[in-house]
Amino acid sequence: MVKVIYDHSDPDIQYDNNWSLINAVNGQQTLYGRSYHTPIAPNARCRFTFEGTRVSVVGYISAPPEPQWQLNYTLDDLSPDARIYQHLNSTGEGFQLFYQSASLEPGKHTLELQLVSGPTNVTGQISIGSFVVVPINARHRNEGTSSSSTAYKDLEYVDDDDPRITYSAGWQDGRHNLSVPAGLSSNSLHLPPDRGEVSIVFNGTSIAVFASYFINHTFGLTFHINAISMPMGLWGGEIRTFPDLADIVNEWPIYSSNDLSNGLYNLTIGFDGLDPAAKFGLDTFIIQSPIPASTGIGSTSPVSSKPPGGHQSFSSGVIAGVIVACLAFTFAVAWLCLLLWRRRFSAALNRSATHINPLITRPNEAYYHQPERSRIETDTAFSLVTARTAGVSMNSMAMAGQRAKASNRVTTGTNDNEEESQPPSYDSIQ
Repeated sequence: MVKVIYDHSDPDIQYDNNWSLINAVNGQQTLYGRSYHTPIAPNARCRFTFEGTRVSVVGYISAPPEPQWQLNYTLDDLSPDARIYQHLNSTGEGFQLFYQSASLEPGKHTLELQLVSGPTNVTGQISIGSFVVVPINARHRNEGTSSSSTAYKDLEYVDDDDPRITYSAGWQDGRHNLSVPAGLSSNSLHLPPDRGEVSIVFNGTSIAVFASYFINHTFGLTFHINAISMPMGLWGGEIRTFPDLADIVNEWPIYSSNDLSNGLYNLTIGFDGLDPAAKFGLDTFIIQSPIPASTGIGSTSPVSSKPPGGHQSFSSGVIAGVIVACLAFTFAVAWLCLLLWRRRFSAALNRSATHINPLITRPNEAYYHQPERSRIETDTAFSLVTARTAGVSMNSMAMAGQRAKASNRVTTGTNDNEEESQPPSYDSIQ
């Protein structure tokens, strides 16, 4: 949920050894719980580290009205701000607004409390109940933007003039109303009639509402989420101030919802002014969403003022279709590459098969599909061809000699019997 109230025992608050934890003050049930931290020795100190744009301290005094306490508040590196407190009445009712800072720059801050003087042996005495933080404000908005809402981390700041907010008749925009009391959040407010309603549609898991008002007055407020009443009594009377402090509290949380399931909701606030309406002004809404509203820690970006549902996002079916299409395209490209490679490989085989040794001839085509002969086989075939060629030449020479001898016998009258024996021909050897 939108965290605006930090209980005194929150781990972000560190106490020295001069403080004591008290579980209850006079056994009273209080708005911020039944326990407190109270100083037990002079110079008691505590330190609160927070991230926000305004901080307040709420305490409780149950001692008799005579004692006084002085506390110094040191914010960051500023000079100490001294405050003197005294119980307001003898009944012990009501909380006191011990301290409220001015509007701060966005970011982390440190507030240190120091007890300067006052009794520490008075029963109940002065106690710290809670710290109240405004987590975000309009200063998170980028320069040059005029949007009525601002996003920071998982929070969205929605100003009172945002179009998502609907006012009933009679509400006045403080920017155009000269009768707005001075000090009410720089007039950036909507002022209700004696009776009126305001509603906002939001998408998220929690919402907090802030107002600026005169804190010594009481106002009747009702809260409904999706037409379901949220328990809330009269507002304003629980917080009291001291005579030397301003009578106005700015950007004060008047409502903070519990955690909700992420979804679309309608918050309606009813105003029944028990005191003059000019003492109260609606300031801002802060909405929490589980999806970070910025891209990085500490970064800011204005967001659209359109109602929820105005933005579209890709569904899982569309994403799956894109993935399938990419896979199909990749497969088609791979198949084409394989076909081209096979075609080039076949062409290379055909070119190598048509290269024939000119010394070996075959009458049929089956030769081109036989495996290549070894060098020994090729050399043997060459020798046989050479031998056959030589044999044919020798036979031709023998036959020519015989014809010459026969012609000579005819001329000289020699017969066959008178011939000398001739050596056998090369053919007879074959």
